[in-house]
Amino acid sequence: MILPTPNIRVVLAGNVTGRRPGAPVPDLSFTSEELSYHAPDQINYHSQNGPRCLQSSTIWIRDPEGHPIGAMCINVDYTDLIQVRDLLDRLTGPTRTSSDLVVTDTFARDVTS
Repeated sequence: MILPTPNIRVVLAGNVTGRRPGAPVPDLSFTSEELSYHAPDQINYHSQNGPRCLQSSTIWIRDPEGHPIGAMCINVDYTDLIQVRDLLDRLTGPTRTSSDLVVTDTFARDVTS
C-alpha cells in the first residue's frame, strides 16, 4: 500500500559543492534534457568543483509511478587524499627499485646480544 505523501522539499546542503537551497540543478552531462522514467542512477562518477576532485553519486527520487521527482546527490572531496598519495609515492619511490645486494643480518635487539 502506497500512502499519499505531501509535497515536501528537503534540502541538505554540505560544504563540498557550496550549493544552497534553491540553487539550480547541476549540469549533469549524463542526463538528457528531460528526465524520463528510465533515467538510471549514476554511482561513483568523478567530477570536479574548481580545482577539487570529487567522487559523486546521483540517485533519483521517484514518485509512485517511477518518474524522477528529485535527486539525492552525494559528493566526497578526495583532493587531499590524492595529495597524500602523491607525497607517499615520492617518499617511497626509491624503495621500489630492487638491488642485487643480499644482506644477512641477525638484527640484534641491543648492543649486548
